Amino acid sequence: MIFSYLDVRDKGRVAQVCTAWRDASYHKSVWRGVEAKLHLRRANPSLFPSLQARGIRRVQILSLRRSLSYVIQGMPNIESLNLSGCYNLTDNGLGHAFVQEIPSLRVLNLSLCKQITDSSLGRIAQYLKNLEVLELGGCSNITNTGLLLIAWGLHRLKSLNLRSCRHVSDVGIGHLAGMTRSAAEGCLNLEYLTLQDCQKLTDLSLKHISKGLTKLKVLNLSFCGGISDAGMIHLSHMTSLWSLNLRSCDNISDTGIMHLAMGSLRLSGLDVSFCDKIGDQSLAYIAQGLYQLKSLSLCSCHISDDGINRMVRQMHELRTLNIGQADEQEKEGMGEGRVMDDGLREEELCYTSD
Repeated sequence: MIFSYLDVRDKGRVAQVCTAWRDASYHKSVWRGVEAKLHLRRANPSLFPSLQARGIRRVQILSLRRSLSYVIQGMPNIESLNLSGCYNLTDNGLGHAFVQEIPSLRVLNLSLCKQITDSSLGRIAQYLKNLEVLELGGCSNITNTGLLLIAWGLHRLKSLNLRSCRHVSDVGIGHLAGMTRSAAEGCLNLEYLTLQDCQKLTDLSLKHISKGLTKLKVLNLSFCGGISDAGMIHLSHMTSLWSLNLRSCDNISDTGIMHLAMGSLRLSGLDVSFCDKIGDQSLAYIAQGLYQLKSLSLCSCHISDDGINRMVRQMHELRTLNIGQADEQEKEGMGEGRVMDDGLREEELCYTSD
């Protein structure tokens, strides 16, 4: 029990003290929840039997110079596989690894595996039916066809990251939301969806999301320049949504915040930082309709002391307020920014209430 509180390096060190400590350190309870971080460079026959003896079922591959099938064959009960940043992983390599169903696998991270295409998503949809988390951030070759395959095969998916998947458009989001039931049922159990920097998305995607993904809790739309105030009308009635990120969405203005505030949202987190059309009027709308917020980010928005003063009187639940990089007009009066006692510039401060 004591060994279970140690970090991974110390778990290894105590195992070298004596045979009794070694036997104790191999108990599966000691390694519960641990993720093994591996460099796969050369064959090691004892590696996977050792991991299995400890009950380790979560693996991150730091560098991949052997076949991925080596991992899958060595750990048939694997629960989580992190391949983030394995730039040399190809569709061919993944295809050779996933040749039969792997019912135990729940989490797959392929972030920045830039050679991966829709072909790999076909394999994943076919053989990883129980997948709950899929990370595809930076996989820039993924298209709407790949999302159709996901919508066809991964009905248990709860979290999907499509950051910077530049080819994804409204059609693909429609697939995920079950708008093309004749071809795919959709991922209707999604709770976390990241669409950051998906430049082809428009308000139609938000309409699909509001109609089909009714269980969604967290939605990240940051840097999606194609969405506008009108799209906020669709989101305003998503009662399950508790976190919305609109950071650097250039077409979101006070009107969009008005739509959100007039709906039935119960948001606890909202980020509209670097939306340069957001001003004091948005703060008034937030105080009227989104007063239950616990976290609000307004960095680089055109807000004033008066706007903040009027808003906070209603925001009794607010715990974190980010208002760094004040309005340029405010900055003119402060020169380069007054330096505080701790060396921070005044306009760079982020305030957290207790």
